[in-house]
Amino acid sequence: MVRENKNSNLLRRDVNQDEINTVLLKALELDAMFDITSDALGLATNVSGRIFNSKACYVSGIEEVKYLFEKNNVKVNAFHKDGAFIKKDTPIVEVFGDSRTIFRIIRTALDVMMLMSGITTLTRKFHKKIGKKITAVRKVYPCLGSLEKKAVSIGKGNTHRLSLADGYLLKPFYVEAYSQMKKITYLEALKDSIELCRKHRESNKKYFFIEAEVRTEEEAEIAAQAGADIVMLDNFDHKTAIKLAKKLKTKYRGLLIEVSGGITIKNCEKYNNKCIDFISTSRITFYAKPIDMYFRLD
Repeated sequence: MVRENKNSNLLRRDVNQDEINTVLLKALELDAMFDITSDALGLATNVSGRIFNSKACYVSGIEEVKYLFEKNNVKVNAFHKDGAFIKKDTPIVEVFGDSRTIFRIIRTALDVMMLMSGITTLTRKFHKKIGKKITAVRKVYPCLGSLEKKAVSIGKGNTHRLSLADGYLLKPFYVEAYSQMKKITYLEALKDSIELCRKHRESNKKYFFIEAEVRTEEEAEIAAQAGADIVMLDNFDHKTAIKLAKKLKTKYRGLLIEVSGGITIKNCEKYNNKCIDFISTSRITFYAKPIDMYFRLD
């Protein structure tokens, strides 16, 4: 079985900026429909101020902050680009305009930059240890996935799928459901499911990768033999994963191997073998701590 696509960038997607902008505007609407404090003070003046970071980090979210302010006629001057490393208490962005408008937007702007910078910073820590193999999963906060995956990308990580429409991923519950429906064994269902995905891809005349999540060596062998583009070794210890990956790569030309499950900053290097193409973890999105940031008037 020769795979159609042997591209090691298969799990890297470009995030749709229009989708992100929609999320930003909705977040602003929910948080700042009314500012009764500005109303009470009768504020009617122009101000300028800057956003700073309380901790050294790899910053991201600058493009999003600029969009929020410029969309509302506030002038923005960014001192850095997304992905830059900045020391503690560094001015990142300067804004100038109507005080009511700036005060209405600033909390949402800070929250977005804090979230994204935390993810980008942690992703870069993984990248320093295992390089371009570091990959996110779809375990993200509802409605924030596009922001989180963009932050991963800025941190030099792979996004994996952005949605269910980005590739075929046969997780065990899909295969189990098909097995029950057809009244066949799990291994038979795994083989048939991969073949059905291949036929579905051919009928659509558009390339989507086919990945199978496996829990045993036998499942891995069946998935590779049936024509999966990527075999995900889920919750394998590093020694077993590397040994199995070498075996499968020798037998199946063009096969890509992903390891996932229990990957942390402490153990990720143990999986960093030339036979492993992707090392995925929810740590870089679900467990990244936001970088504290603050706003000060000039």
